[in-house]
Amino acid sequence: MKKLAFLLILSGCATSNIVNFEAVVKKRASYDFNCPENYINTVQMSFSDYGAQGCGQKQEYTVKCSLGPCVAQPK
Repeated sequence: MKKLAFLLILSGCATSNIVNFEAVVKKRASYDFNCPENYINTVQMSFSDYGAQGCGQKQEYTVKCSLGPCVAQPK
């Protein structure tokens, strides 16, 4: 029972570090478009490439993760 509880806690810690690429793109597009995040629509084009559209603007982004936090960069 103790092993099961430990594994559940450990798996919870591991999954909390998963990056939501769509959220990263929405945040960047919101800034770039001067548009609220809830008005931004995204579509995944490949593993790390997304299209974003909102407030009459659109842009393609690539999500890159290195030593720091993941960032969306315009293509």
